[in-house]
Amino acid sequence: MAELSEPEGTVNWKERCLTLESQLMKFRLQASKIRELLAEKMQQLEKQVIDADRQAERAFQQVQVMEEKLKAANVQTSESETRLYKRCQDLEILIQDKNDRIQKLEQQLEEQVRNNGITK
Repeated sequence: MAELSEPEGTVNWKERCLTLESQLMKFRLQASKIRELLAEKMQQLEKQVIDADRQAERAFQQVQVMEEKLKAANVQTSESETRLYKRCQDLEILIQDKNDRIQKLEQQLEEQVRNNGITK
């Protein structure tokens, strides 16, 4: 630093000020880049939430269609009911997995925001 090359007790304040201003500009650029990256990540997460919601809605509609078809066919075999129940469980597990993934991504984003010290 400038303090080491000058006699003890004297500081070139102009040079020190320029150095600090330069560091401040670099920090601002880094903060701006981080904000941009966080905004992109947030958009990705929002898109994933929307996609997961759509997929969950389609799965729910499929279950409803299957239930209606089953009722219309008046099929009363326990095998058909078991398959429908299993399919319903599978779809619920799929929905839960998607929700867990979304929650994990949101937590990662919050952690990145905290680690970078930037507020939304």
